[in-house]
Amino acid sequence: MRLLRRRHHVWDEGRRYRTVPPRLRRALDLRDRHCSFPGCRIAVGWCEAHHITEWEHGGATTLDNLTLLCAKHHHAVHEGGWTIHPQTRANGANS
Repeated sequence: MRLLRRRHHVWDEGRRYRTVPPRLRRALDLRDRHCSFPGCRIAVGWCEAHHITEWEHGGATTLDNLTLLCAKHHHAVHEGGWTIHPQTRANGANS
């Protein structure tokens, strides 16, 4: 694995893999804590990792490009026309 530039983490996979490796999933779980759909609080154990910019559209498997969604909201995003937009954190980083 190569070292990544600022704002990236050593566990980011870039375009190398579509699936989220365990170490990246743990970081995602700690960051998001529950489904990220507004008003939903389904726990991480019932959530799926979702690429904000879809893998097939050039999205990378990085913490900045992933969010947790429960199955209901994951289907809503893929099939129901909902879109996900990164939110800016207080430190200027996207979440």
